[in-house]
Amino acid sequence: MLPGTGDADWPGNLAPERIPQATLSATRPWLESANQDQAGVTFDGNPFDAPAYLGCEFDRGWRGERIAQRLQALGTRATLDDMKSMQADARVLAGGRFRPFLMQALARLEMEWTTPNSQRDLAALATTLRPRQERVREAARRVMAWSLEGESGVEASATEAQRSDAVATTLFHAWIGQLFGALISDELTALNMGQASGVGFDRTRLTLRILEDAATLRTRDMATGQSTLWDDLATTDVSETRDFMILRSLNLALVSLEATNAYNTLDMGMWRWGQLHTVRFTSIIPGPGAALSIPREGDMMFPRGFPRHGGIDVVDASGPGLTAPNFSFGSGPSQRLVVELDPAGPRAFNAIPGGQSADTRSPHFRDGADLWRQNQYHEVPRAEAAVVAAATRHLRFVAAP
Repeated sequence: MLPGTGDADWPGNLAPERIPQATLSATRPWLESANQDQAGVTFDGNPFDAPAYLGCEFDRGWRGERIAQRLQALGTRATLDDMKSMQADARVLAGGRFRPFLMQALARLEMEWTTPNSQRDLAALATTLRPRQERVREAARRVMAWSLEGESGVEASATEAQRSDAVATTLFHAWIGQLFGALISDELTALNMGQASGVGFDRTRLTLRILEDAATLRTRDMATGQSTLWDDLATTDVSETRDFMILRSLNLALVSLEATNAYNTLDMGMWRWGQLHTVRFTSIIPGPGAALSIPREGDMMFPRGFPRHGGIDVVDASGPGLTAPNFSFGSGPSQRLVVELDPAGPRAFNAIPGGQSADTRSPHFRDGADLWRQNQYHEVPRAEAAVVAAATRHLRFVAAP
């Protein structure tokens, strides 16, 4: 903690050349940011050797990458609707990095099923999974066919393609949740650290690094070329490999989803993401304050909260829990603000996850939340006349006699 006396404050000013800067160009006439490391101060693994210390924890970068993709596609001009659409973007770029390893593992499993003992590290698992062949194949096929759009799929207007993407989104997040645990939970248990979330590492980044860069790591097994972290310390008669753990994690994900009451069906085509990926705006007031949550506990239309699209590291921030059935999320955009610099004056559009009134009987108690959850907006009046015209009632307070 800082002492609060000023002794820890930076003295003086940074020289201009030490301040991160970006230059607009004809091919990149825009700036974007989504909490990623804009200046590259952590790219070498040491945030303390930069010209100026800017921080050590940043977003993983997929959100910024997706915004850059969208802006690049727009060229030199973006409309108000373009920016609203961009704020609602729910493409899960992480899926494109993880799923090639699932494809490789499944191909080897198919070889083992066809020719027993041809893939010796998968032989025991192949025998175990043989009764579930079609389930495993269907799940993998759905993830491979996924467009990477993190669709909710529960809306009445959802197309068949959106529903299919919603199922794949469910399967992907359930799978990587199991995979993260398979990689490191046994080591944490051995260190008496259990499942503590404050261990100080990023499971997503760690898992991807071990998948993509095993040859550069100190945990590399020279015989297999893979990380020794894939071995399950709870078993002593076998050394599990990367593909073994990838496939076992997929099956465990299926088992957990099959047991989820929200689905209550083994029909994988009905496992829509929005049924479990939900959000509830919970009141910070204890006790009776629970009545201020939106939607309330026990809400008949939204019993689990508002169904939402999204997933890990999407632009429309909605990072879920990764253990079925807890795929809900508790943090996201505090507002959806878009401003157009019109020649006649700026025009602002916004939505907040709540309302303008704390009175649960008021029509304005949750009207903002109903816009927010649907990625819709209302225009924010700016000029005095517009503010007066937008008023729905006037309250006059007088002193008591």
